[in-house]
Amino acid sequence: MTARTFKVCPLPFSLAEIHQDGRVWTCCPFWLKPEMEIGNIKDGRSLAEIFNGEKAQYIRTRIRQGNYQAVCNEWCPKLEEFRACGFFTSAAWKPPSDELLRKVNDTGEVTGFPFECVTVASDPRCNLRCVMCRKDNIFSLPPKGINAAKTLAALLPDLDQIRELKLCGDGEPFFIPEVREFLFSFPQDKYPELGFNIQTNGLLLTRETLRRISHLNIITVVVSVDGGTKKTYERIRRNGNWDRLMENLEALSEAYRDGRIGCFVLVMTLMRENIGEMMDLYRLSKRLKCPFLTFQRMHMHFHDNIFDPPDPVALSKLKGVLELPEMKSEYVHLVGLQDVLSYVPPLVSVVIGGGASGEALGKCLDSLARLDYPKDSLEFISAAPLPADLETRLPGAKAPSGRAKGEALEALTEGLRLARGEYIAVLDEGAELPGDWLSRMLAPFLTDPSTGIAGSKILQGPAGVIRHAGGVYDGDARTLPRGEEEKDDGRFDIFCEVGWVSSSALMISRKCLAAIGLPPPRYRTPWGDAAWSAAARRAGFKVVYVPEAVASLSEPPGGAPSGYERGIRLRERYRFLIEHSGVRRWVRAFLRDVGDRAAGVRGSGPGISAAVRAFLWNAARLPRTIAHRGRPHGTP
Repeated sequence: MTARTFKVCPLPFSLAEIHQDGRVWTCCPFWLKPEMEIGNIKDGRSLAEIFNGEKAQYIRTRIRQGNYQAVCNEWCPKLEEFRACGFFTSAAWKPPSDELLRKVNDTGEVTGFPFECVTVASDPRCNLRCVMCRKDNIFSLPPKGINAAKTLAALLPDLDQIRELKLCGDGEPFFIPEVREFLFSFPQDKYPELGFNIQTNGLLLTRETLRRISHLNIITVVVSVDGGTKKTYERIRRNGNWDRLMENLEALSEAYRDGRIGCFVLVMTLMRENIGEMMDLYRLSKRLKCPFLTFQRMHMHFHDNIFDPPDPVALSKLKGVLELPEMKSEYVHLVGLQDVLSYVPPLVSVVIGGGASGEALGKCLDSLARLDYPKDSLEFISAAPLPADLETRLPGAKAPSGRAKGEALEALTEGLRLARGEYIAVLDEGAELPGDWLSRMLAPFLTDPSTGIAGSKILQGPAGVIRHAGGVYDGDARTLPRGEEEKDDGRFDIFCEVGWVSSSALMISRKCLAAIGLPPPRYRTPWGDAAWSAAARRAGFKVVYVPEAVASLSEPPGGAPSGYERGIRLRERYRFLIEHSGVRRWVRAFLRDVGDRAAGVRGSGPGISAAVRAFLWNAARLPRTIAHRGRPHGTP
């Protein structure tokens, strides 16, 4: 059927959607702001009163004014359609009435509307347990609040006003006994103008079921098929049966060709697991002679959601599919996906440190070449001496000036200055990364803009021994790398905020880098990492540990520090306390260190003389150290 066009969105003027708790909306709640419900059928008012009540009129007034942002969410597919085309089309497959067209297009009326389409979404019972929406078995669980039977009973007085009854809900209409019986026994001859729009998973829509609803005026049947192959479909739609679905779709196709139903549509909700099968579903729909095929974005908080937070790798792949000629035809409906066509992944710079062997650098570069992040949004900067075949291994890589290569920290800071990315990854040149490392590291930044620095889980060699799983430090600033020399057995697989992360494999946002500056050159030990992280937290950013992003270091740690190195670490620990905890905390830590050494506490480190030397060294530089507190360490 041909859809008509509107100057304003027609949904608030034609649609009432009723949910399990009795709340009524003028659109899908996903597309409206949370406070935009127009009433509740449990409060004693009729649906007609609610539909033309004060809240509904407020929504229509804002829509008439073009003030969509006051009532709608940005990802509403109708708004995307309007931005792309300059007009709206009818909300349902059945064209809106001439009365609605005249009122919406030609007058300023916001009340006195008959609701032309009513959506019953008030019963969650379902025969499937799909991975993205079913966390519990609720196959036979009686719904709380108002179920479909109560909603349908409440609609009986108004059925003669309704042109379209849409049955969907959170569950499966043909699995809910009351809905099934309502359809089988519905007196269509009593309501000849009423049509049905049924949304189903299709598994119970057998030839026999089609026969029993053949007396109905079925406008359309929408079938959710979230996979293009048997394997993916049955993995996503648990308890589903691909072969049975194919049999039922063949029967549905025959019913459409015979004129027993007005239209049928296949729908795929896109997620990370199925975007590679969009063309499979396209070919299936063509074979079934399906009149429409719809792809829609996912709105649920689900680990496979590629839209929120945006997954740059998956969205780039999706963009490539949407640019195919088949996807640009009028046959394919893209719901909420127009913005993907203009999506550009954030630019990421990868700065590779200097100082290790050429073999370790070679392994690092080979793993970087295998990253699945879009190459047009990726740049590499090596602070280490470059191998002769670098351009072959990693096209486009560049290096700081030669004078910086002699000192690892100087080379790193020079690399950070060269970086142009919105996000910057800092790597030890011996780090080896899996292909999805960058997208895993980016996820916390894209989910929470207050994230400033993210650190990897760092493993030592192929044995799976943890070298770093986020760092913490106690009140006396004794650093403790979590999980050090522990087996990677799942104990450190929880995303969390931490005190500091290792620069062997971390990512920092451009915004955070601009606020805190370059890594502090005053530190020669891991206290530099802790100081950089502390500066980020002090500037209001989060420092997080991302266990899904795993980096492996092929070269072993440097071994036990010498007495001189332990003295340097103690000296820098005191400096860290002065800069980030204050002079009083530094003095208190020194006195406690001296007490521990005098008492012979095990693991207390260098002796009393070393602690005194470290204390005096910092005391001599106290004014300078205090002056550094809160100041960025150089301009990136």
